[in-house]
Amino acid sequence: MDEQASSHTLPGVELTPPGYAIGYKRPPRHAQFPKGRSGNPKGRPKRPEGINLGELLDGVQHTKDGGTISRRELIVRRILKDAMAGDPRQFKKFLDLLERARLILRATAKSPGPIIVKRVRTTVPNA
Repeated sequence: MDEQASSHTLPGVELTPPGYAIGYKRPPRHAQFPKGRSGNPKGRPKRPEGINLGELLDGVQHTKDGGTISRRELIVRRILKDAMAGDPRQFKKFLDLLERARLILRATAKSPGPIIVKRVRTTVPNA
């Protein structure tokens, strides 16, 4: 049986010595990687090239009537169409685009407190 155990071990790995406690985070010696040998010899795979977002957005899209339009403009038109149809998320996205393009500025409150409106009574002269 000793011959079978030694035939299944990796070269350079010694058998578990007596008195070595096997348990959590302490595997048997024959199951450990030998010194100088990694558990992942090929290493982590390289990240794929993927999609260049600039190239994707700078492209041209052909329309049904044979014209061409930039993809950026097409995306903005789609957001505007959905916003006009009543989609509140697309409306917020459209407002954010306008703000980033500095076409609109959001007004900021002068005071952080509540707005108080006082009634003013006007007298109407009798004619």
